[in-house]
Amino acid sequence: MSEPIESLEGPRGAQELYRASFPNFKVPDFFTRLFGTEELPKPLLQQIKERRFTEIRNPIERSDVESAVDSFREFCELPDEVKEGINIPGENGRGKGSLGFVEREPETDTTETEHGKKPEHKAYFHYRPEMEAELREKITTAGLAAEALIQKLRALWIQMELTAFHTLQQLERENAENPNYSGLVDRFFPDGLTQGEPKKRQPKLTLRIMLYKKVEGEESLSANNHNDAGAFTFAVCESAPGLQVGSQEIIDEVSKEVIQPERMEEVQRPEGTILFWPGKNFQKHIDSEIEPTWHGVRQHTTNDVEAGEENRYVLVFFLDEYNEIPPTLGETHGTA
Repeated sequence: MSEPIESLEGPRGAQELYRASFPNFKVPDFFTRLFGTEELPKPLLQQIKERRFTEIRNPIERSDVESAVDSFREFCELPDEVKEGINIPGENGRGKGSLGFVEREPETDTTETEHGKKPEHKAYFHYRPEMEAELREKITTAGLAAEALIQKLRALWIQMELTAFHTLQQLERENAENPNYSGLVDRFFPDGLTQGEPKKRQPKLTLRIMLYKKVEGEESLSANNHNDAGAFTFAVCESAPGLQVGSQEIIDEVSKEVIQPERMEEVQRPEGTILFWPGKNFQKHIDSEIEPTWHGVRQHTTNDVEAGEENRYVLVFFLDEYNEIPPTLGETHGTA
């Protein structure tokens, strides 16, 4: 069992905290795994235009993700009133804006059904460092299962913040002639790289650890096709293949005829990479010429899974601007 949660202002540095949370961490030099010494063969935006996403190096070991997932499973065994109490609701009423624990069940999943899609069943936890102070008492009361989960999520967040920071630096550098990208890093990292230091304004970088569960009568679905609401998505790890990206269906507003059918293709992710793509607010607030990445999941191996049982885990990070207004559900989950 991991040691109890400690203050972000404790004696250990960010990388020492990571190694304490994940003892099997083997990389001697974190920075060499981030982007290495070689530049990507094509600029990030060019790759995104061609493939709907790009790949960057992953500083997080799969074994560390699995360790955090195990902690989340233990957390999910807590009584409902305990785990559901570790939550800060989002102001916009969407699960995206919340922090802490959320479970969305088929019977109540209006997010999908109001747009004519099948309901999903998933449990997830959103983490950002600032939530710890507000929820400290509830986390402590929940006991070691909650404390161990928070410690591991914090360590993963600290590692991922550095990757996100360098990715935006690269985007800004590669597009220095485009005014849309002027000051891009400062828009998301107003106090620079924070490594969770509470006295700094931390980026709105939200960690989502999620367990998808099988829905009755659905053999292949894990996630309906959609656009992410925020600016950037870093898909770090999933337990099985099945992620698809592609083009959204386009319908003529007058005739209601399909102008462009939906086209999806499964992603073959190289081991040790993060998939990086833009969300809807990237197009709305940064670069209108870059379409958000339409994506979903078609699970491969759910035949042996009973309804309500886990069939997939995911670790993903969303990076938003401060005071970013989420797009409507129609914009992210409907048709174009």
